[in-house]
Amino acid sequence: MPNHIHFLMYLQSDDERATAKVAPTVGQIIGAYKSLVVHQWRGICNDNRVKMGVVWQRNYYEHIIRNEMDFTETIKYIDENPLRWLTGEE
Repeated sequence: MPNHIHFLMYLQSDDERATAKVAPTVGQIIGAYKSLVVHQWRGICNDNRVKMGVVWQRNYYEHIIRNEMDFTETIKYIDENPLRWLTGEE
């Protein structure tokens, strides 16, 4: 889709002693991803002398997948999303 992305994250701690202060939050992970993309895109725009414009919206939508059925439905939604975009349903 030209205006958004979908991705799934699986978060797991290898250290049972890890605390919330040590482990990054979902918001921190998303923020870091957005920052890396903007930095690389800014370089491409500067190299090509193109105005960058806005890359990301301010917020994001998150959904915690709690079971196998939810996972299957989420994968189906992501897989079918381009068709919904083309037909104007998205």
